[in-house]
Parts: sequence; structure tokens; C-alpha cells
Amino acid sequence: MARRDSRPKPPPVTASRGRKVLGILAKVALVLAVLALATWWQARGLLSSGEPSPRLSLPGIDDGAAVEIGAAAGKPVVLYFFAPWCGVCESTSSNIAGLRADRSEDELGIYAIGLDYDDPAEIRRFAREHGLTVPVLLGDDETRRAFRVGSYPTIYILDGDGSIAHRLVGYTTSLGLRLRLLFG
Repeated sequence: MARRDSRPKPPPVTASRGRKVLGILAKVALVLAVLALATWWQARGLLSSGEPSPRLSLPGIDDGAAVEIGAAAGKPVVLYFFAPWCGVCESTSSNIAGLRADRSEDELGIYAIGLDYDDPAEIRRFAREHGLTVPVLLGDDETRRAFRVGSYPTIYILDGDGSIAHRLVGYTTSLGLRLRLLFG
């Protein structure tokens, strides 16, 4: 005797259920479009993707030794521009530190560059309090102008040739950073 399947069958797809699914998909598409537009608007004044990065020599907060940024490194490089008074920078710093935990210095260069400070001690305190485990450099007005930083945080991801691959303004999730690096 054949055994009857006792599992409940899903309800048939009806026209109203199909309209409901389409409505949800339309809302998701609208949210994604608004996010894409907001991202574009925030980054409109930044250096363009594909453009060579400005090359600057900036002092480190620990020993003052100059670090050359923007040169071809043969690997991707993340430049994280922050201000010590920026609340959004506080949240983003842990995502930047997480990148270092995931990828070695041989695979990925990461620099945090402090701007808009009165005293270098403010940058040191920010780096310590927010667990920045990457080299922290002291930027200045020339740095801000060269990279067109007008809001914080601003992040540039450079390709191995020193050209701008991605540019971001505002909070960026760990996943967002990792995907941009993955699909460079």
C-alpha cells in the first residue's frame, strides 16, 4: 500500500500573493536606489575612481617617521581620513581595525590619517581609545585639499598601482569594506 505524504502542501500562488511579492521587491529596489543616490551625492566632490592618488609624506603619531602615501604599493591600500571629534569616525574605526585583523600587512596596506585637530595628542588619544591597530598618521590642510576631504570619515581604497579604486564618505560597514576590497 502506498504511503501518503502527510506534509502540508504550500498554498497555491495566487495573483494577490504575486502582487504582494512584487510590491516588496519594488520597495527593496527603491531603498537600494536611494542608498546608491545618497552614496553618489556624498562622494561627488572626492577624487575620481581611476585617478592616481596624490602622493604625500606624512608623519606617524608614534615616532614622527615620515610615511609615503599614494605611491604604488603592489597591493591594495586603504586610506581612512578621520577627525578626533567625529562621532561617526568612532564607529567606523572598529571596522578599519577589523580589516587589519583579517588581512596581513603584506596583503593590504591600511593607514588612518587624522585631520582637523588642534594638538597631535587628540589624534593619539582617538587612536588609543578606538583601538586603531594600523599606522596612524598626522594630516594637515595640504592633505585635506589634496584628497578633497570635506566630511568625515572619508575612505579611499587604492589599487596596487596607486590609483583610486573606491571612495566613500560616512559610515561604512565591515562587510562593505570587505566587498569593495574583494571586487576591487
